[in-house]
Amino acid sequence: MSLSRYSRLLAIACLSLIAAISIKSLDFHSLFASVQCRGLEYLFDGTDVKTTTINGIRADISTTKPPALCGADTSDSSIWVALATADYVANPCSLAQSGYGIHEGQNTIFVFAQYGVGNCNMVPPIIVVEAPQGNHTYEVGYIRRANVAKRKATMWYDGHRIAKTNFDPEAKWGGQPWAYRYAAEVHDYGDDTMGTPDVQAFFTNIRIRECKGCGFFIPTGLGLDSDSDRQKWKWDDADTFRVWTE
Repeated sequence: MSLSRYSRLLAIACLSLIAAISIKSLDFHSLFASVQCRGLEYLFDGTDVKTTTINGIRADISTTKPPALCGADTSDSSIWVALATADYVANPCSLAQSGYGIHEGQNTIFVFAQYGVGNCNMVPPIIVVEAPQGNHTYEVGYIRRANVAKRKATMWYDGHRIAKTNFDPEAKWGGQPWAYRYAAEVHDYGDDTMGTPDVQAFFTNIRIRECKGCGFFIPTGLGLDSDSDRQKWKWDDADTFRVWTE
């Protein structure tokens, strides 16, 4: 994709804030899952949360067809990489993430970035382009520059910067260590994650970086887990795993 075409496609969604990471709706027909909605709950399928000295995370994520959603206003499915505050479990909105997703009412999945500080004081998702098929690289990075005003977390898609925080994460999230995670996410038990039994969603070339100038390397000690018996996962290699919904 050329930079000029990329620039023309770039759009900032005028969306309402909700207390979750979400891709807000466009006025298309709903895609209904086979499981009834049970109410808003945040469910993850992917790596567990790890905390270390880190300033970059990236992975190639395969694009799947739009997953089925159960039809609630909060129904949502996304897949992403993220840097976050060390107490991410207690403050899940203090993060910066890059990935793709879909919200109830959409029939197309979109590349997005989002970031925020505690109490889910998040900017609306920044919608970039319709997510193309194939594997694409999603990345989040932070550099502790000498100029404090330029200390931002930056979100990337296939080497293109799609967003940067409007604050210094170190000042707002607290200093290192930070948390990181690779995951698919839904907001209702009835929503499907990205990936089906036949066409699963792959994370490949998972990497982290510890400092400016350091090389990326494969993280060790990561576990895979899911919050729903419908969500499945499987390791393929040290830097590759897949997720899907049965």
